[in-house]
Amino acid sequence: MRIGFLGHTLLVSSLLSPALFVSCIAETNNSPLPAMDAAKSLSGSAPTSELGADAEMPQLPTPDFLPGAGKYIGSVKVAIVSSKLNVLYRYTLDGSQPTSASGILYQDPIKIEKETTIKAIAFAGGFRSSEVVTAVYSIVQQTPTPTFDPPPGKYGAPLTLTISNADKTATIRFTTDGTIPTDKSRLYTKPIPLLGTETIKAIAFSTGRAASEVASGTYETPK
Repeated sequence: MRIGFLGHTLLVSSLLSPALFVSCIAETNNSPLPAMDAAKSLSGSAPTSELGADAEMPQLPTPDFLPGAGKYIGSVKVAIVSSKLNVLYRYTLDGSQPTSASGILYQDPIKIEKETTIKAIAFAGGFRSSEVVTAVYSIVQQTPTPTFDPPPGKYGAPLTLTISNADKTATIRFTTDGTIPTDKSRLYTKPIPLLGTETIKAIAFSTGRAASEVASGTYETPK
């Protein structure tokens, strides 16, 4: 190939790359045009290497929370999982956005004991980090479980059973036939006399709290 400039002729091999070829033109014309810019002008777009390797990598799916967001009694342990193997996670509990370099590195299920917003991201070599996933957990405190005095067992004489609760504002309901008590069951107001064999079950209710666990005990006394 021949190129004329300033009355001279320049011989250029047709095997030269576009960038080197234009570089030759720039140098012979004393122009500051860089070879990379010249390559852009010839091809009409930037070389692939300028677009960034991350743009070509597949993106990880967003991780999942187990169990999912919602309202739970007392506390809940939340695991972060993914459909991909060998994935790492980072999460935050303060509302900030986690990244592959910031946030708490996930290792064990997260114990939630009050209303909390969890944000998490998955990352792994050879992949773009996932989108951030968010879940809100609400925790409702539970009324303490009723206690029996004396404790269940076999006794040689008739006795009376006292049912109490650590929450002094709680109401207690109970059954003596082994059925599960509800908020419609008999209200406990005074010690219960026991004769023979009886199974007592009791539950407590308190304003602003979830119902307690059911306390249960079997007593054997002479009739």
